[in-house]
Amino acid sequence: MICDADFVLLDGNLPTETIRIAVEIADFYGTKVWYEPTDTAKMRKIFDANVADKIDITSPNFNEFNVYCQLINRKLPEEILTEWKTNEMFDYISENADAYLRTLETLIVTVGPKGSIVLKRDSDGITRHLLYAPLEPDAVVSASGAGDW
Repeated sequence: MICDADFVLLDGNLPTETIRIAVEIADFYGTKVWYEPTDTAKMRKIFDANVADKIDITSPNFNEFNVYCQLINRKLPEEILTEWKTNEMFDYISENADAYLRTLETLIVTVGPKGSIVLKRDSDGITRHLLYAPLEPDAVVSASGAGDW
């Protein structure tokens, strides 16, 4: 039940209207919402449903994050988009954390084999983390969902 849950996790493959209704119900019960866009085109569904300001956590890959930035009118600089230098990405995203966390509590940007960038806002301010990807495995069993770009 949504009223008893800590989170509602919504996938971008859901219809926009379903996303809207689920977010409205979660908001009514004070349940946090985590949106996983799954695709660059689906990042915009929370904006199309007019519920982007009610999303607590989102975990886009870097390409989906680029779309998110465009949707909130904070386009990424060309050098960040083309050079893919992890520390520069982290520095730029960290410096602009207030804009990215305007309505979000947590933003997790996955950058494939480079790791993840995590921004979290709480009563003490904003924490920023750069989590490097683990070492390469000995053998790949399945690439499904691994190293999402």
